[in-house]
Amino acid sequence: MRKLVVLTLVLALPIFFGCEKRKFYFNVNLNKTEVFTINQTGAFSVNKIITEADILQLLDIPTDATITEINIQSISLKAEVKSGNQAISLLVSGKVGDVGAQQFTMFNNTPVVLAGVNVPFIGLNSLLADGVNKLKNKINGYVNKIDNGAMLIELSGVSEPTTGQRVFVDLLFKITATIKYSECLDSFTAFGDDCE
Repeated sequence: MRKLVVLTLVLALPIFFGCEKRKFYFNVNLNKTEVFTINQTGAFSVNKIITEADILQLLDIPTDATITEINIQSISLKAEVKSGNQAISLLVSGKVGDVGAQQFTMFNNTPVVLAGVNVPFIGLNSLLADGVNKLKNKINGYVNKIDNGAMLIELSGVSEPTTGQRVFVDLLFKITATIKYSECLDSFTAFGDDCE
């Protein structure tokens, strides 16, 4: 008897509330890690190109969604030391920009200690607004389909406290972002917001 009452209520919901397109809000996380291999004596500079496809393949956003907000949650580094490395620590700077255009600094002379195994990612606290905004704008352009130009990430630096040592490491550069979007879905009128 109880099952019959519940089933009757469920079937009656469309009659009481009606069914139409309603707006709902969602969050999706972006976690993108790039590996920069450095095998250099003295100052180093390495870069990677990230394309629109590289970012979009990590996201599950419907094509009819409306992007409402993008937040860069963190930028972090992790060093994996290779055999033959002489440096005990690095000062690392990072830039981002369009390929072949001006690069914007995200962080500058950040110390990275090259010791231990299974060292976790180091969150970078002293981020510079110009670089972070450029990164955010590129991701925004990709998800909104208004910018399909590749971006260039550049990591540069030196060994320290002794300069000129052989640096042989993999530097893992990680971007963590949250993308908020809305989507109009078929639903009961009692749920969601009005679709404009």
